[in-house]
Amino acid sequence: MGGIYDLLADEFHRYATDNAWLFPHFEKMLYNQAQLTMVYIKAFELTKNPLYKRVFTQTLDYTIREIQAKNDGFYSATDADSEGEEGLFFIWTIDEIKTVLTDDFKIFEQYFDLSNSTEFESAHVLHYKNFTALKQTDFDTIKPLLQKLYNARQKREKPLLDNKILLSWNALLLKAFTQASEYDKKYLIKAKELNQFLLNNFYQTDLKRVYINNKTSQTAIFEDYAYFADALIKLFDKTNDVNHLQTAQKLINTAIEKNLDNENHGFKISNNNRIQNNLKEIYDGAIFSSNGIAYAVLNKLSNRLKTPQYKTLALQLINAFSEKISQNPSAYSSIVTAYSAFQKGSINGTMYAYNGKIKITSGKGKINLVIKKGWHINTHKVLQQALIATKITNKQLKTVHYPNAKIIQLSFSKDKLAVL
Repeated sequence: MGGIYDLLADEFHRYATDNAWLFPHFEKMLYNQAQLTMVYIKAFELTKNPLYKRVFTQTLDYTIREIQAKNDGFYSATDADSEGEEGLFFIWTIDEIKTVLTDDFKIFEQYFDLSNSTEFESAHVLHYKNFTALKQTDFDTIKPLLQKLYNARQKREKPLLDNKILLSWNALLLKAFTQASEYDKKYLIKAKELNQFLLNNFYQTDLKRVYINNKTSQTAIFEDYAYFADALIKLFDKTNDVNHLQTAQKLINTAIEKNLDNENHGFKISNNNRIQNNLKEIYDGAIFSSNGIAYAVLNKLSNRLKTPQYKTLALQLINAFSEKISQNPSAYSSIVTAYSAFQKGSINGTMYAYNGKIKITSGKGKINLVIKKGWHINTHKVLQQALIATKITNKQLKTVHYPNAKIIQLSFSKDKLAVL
């Protein structure tokens, strides 16, 4: 670990410039922090390796600590250069490390590679000798040493901060915060704060793309609609707040109206007549393509809202690009992985009813129903014969224990009802 991962600030540089991934291009992009956070969350889910959890929590904490604006939005990037030289802020000579750490340098060199292989412009990019072998006791030993170096580095001239707040990249981070909240509730607080900032400042009469110096500007492109809708669906899944789902639906409906190519299918980047407006983004680059994300969003909305239109549009979209995808699937990973996921169906046992107002999650021996406030379903023992009771049936089930009913009076019925 190291190289493209800044071990002092705990986040990622833009990309590596060598095959061993030791030497980064030192620029830092918000989308890198968001997307790699989600990669490490998935890695932790699959392996339960605590090192992966350490990486994604530290990366998110960096974004909060160093690139969050006072208004709850997040800046887009920091530069690679300082004092006119690339990487100068981030690299260290051995003498500089010794000056900061003094007697602790002997401990430091046990863990970090200070050989010629990590030299960059006569100084070193910090890199662990063997990151995967480290245990919690090692990190406890290393932490105060890295903190000393971090404090010393903060006195250097810092790279420039790009203070644009971009909707699509912030939407990526919103999704990352929401996913990480499964492991720490503080990230759900951040997700909600960020979502409110985006709604208040980017989504008024029309969706905007850029926020800078307390003003929004530039009409949103399709990428903004797709990424924001995707993040809102993730936030709905986590919070069960149907308002997030409804906002995602509104965004996609607007994009369908403005950006959909009704003849050849798929979504155009922009409907601005001043630029070539028949271009479509399908190839995955530094971030996933907007059409790849849209394919996933359309399927998610179809699943949650039971609206056939979205399923039809998703099918038309993937068919429109199927020849290109089949020729080079790895270049279209966003749409390929989404297609695979939806072909296999949900693996977490979650189903939806009544436009997302009822959410049903099954687990081992247990089914959870999350019902929007103000909505009710009949209990398993109804009080009137004309009503249909809620029943769970399966050949393998011998006994089902239902929750206790509430006896209430509703305006449409003269009789009291037994409901959940």
